Amino acid sequence: MASKFYHSLASHPIVLRYVSLQPFITNVELINDGSLYRSCFLKCLQANNPTAVYLESIRLTVKIGRAEDGLHLLSSIGHYPPQASFVRALLQVCLGFYPDALHTIDSFVTFTGSFRESDAIRSTVFRHILQIRPVKIRSHSNT
Repeated sequence: MASKFYHSLASHPIVLRYVSLQPFITNVELINDGSLYRSCFLKCLQANNPTAVYLESIRLTVKIGRAEDGLHLLSSIGHYPPQASFVRALLQVCLGFYPDALHTIDSFVTFTGSFRESDAIRSTVFRHILQIRPVKIRSHSNT
């Protein structure tokens, strides 16, 4: 990033699509509005980085309440990262698409290879949800 040439390479959409977003996976709070790293994250999201898409789908759902948009966003990526498939099934259940959710969760368990691995991924997803700090719902009927 020391020169225009290397800056253009580092910010190229192909690089942003495949760059590792491990720091964002480790600390999901970095994607929230107001974070110093949000602009970098948004560039990766615009490049359709699968990890960025997964994380933004959670943020849209739990922080803003736009589960339909989160599910639509997830449709642009496949089974990577594996957390994306679990979130897709979770959102399908929440939105009432039960047959689709059953198919998605079945594919998810088959893809992960075991219930133990599936459970570990599920734990990761719920940890990410808590790190984003969802808006508290005061009514059970709104859940």
